[in-house]
Parts: sequence; C-alpha cells; structure tokens
Amino acid sequence: MAEAFEPITTQEAFDAAVADRLAPYADYDDLKAQNADLNARIQTYETDALKSRIAHEVGLPFEMSSRLNGSTEADIRKDAQSLLKLLKPKNPPAPSRGDPDPSGGSKRDALRTFTNQLMNND
Repeated sequence: MAEAFEPITTQEAFDAAVADRLAPYADYDDLKAQNADLNARIQTYETDALKSRIAHEVGLPFEMSSRLNGSTEADIRKDAQSLLKLLKPKNPPAPSRGDPDPSGGSKRDALRTFTNQLMNND
C-alpha cells in the first residue's frame, strides 16, 4: 500500500525533502559569478574593437584609440572626431627642400622659372 501523506510543517523537513532535487544546482552561484566575469570581459573586448574601428575610420592613429571615451558608438565617434580636430595641424607644413614646386610643377620647371626671372631683372 501507499504511504499516507504527511504534510511538511518545518523548514528542516522541507530542506530535507528537496535536498536531492537541488543537489545538481549546488554550484549555481559560482557559475553565475563566472558568467558575469566573462560577460564583462566580452564587453571590454567589444568596446576596444569598436574604438579601434572608429579610430581607423576617422583617421586617428591606432595608439589613440585607447583614449576614446563613450558607451555607445555615437558617443565614441563624437569623441574621436573632437580628438581629431585637436590633432590636425592648423597650417599645412611647408614643403621640404626636396619637394617639387608647390604649384604642382616639377623641380626643373621651378628652376627654369627662377632662372628666367633672374635674367629678365637685369
């Protein structure tokens, strides 16, 4: 015959009754903590990759990507563009001695023009 039903009246009796069912989930809190750590790492890697991509698209050096701030792509892009404005030179650099004529001609054309100007001034 079947045993008679006996109601659970104490916490200890309840814990004993469900202990076998809860045994496979004993490490749930540890797994939950590990999962949170892994998700935080993934988020960091994804944010770093996003910063690197935006820095490349905007034209910032790779080394500057770690200095970008923001939690969304739009915020990071806005920060990258403001940083780029600070890095761009206000005046274009002067051509070096070895560069061709700034007007677009060759060295030979520039020398010819210079010589003609010297000869016409006499």
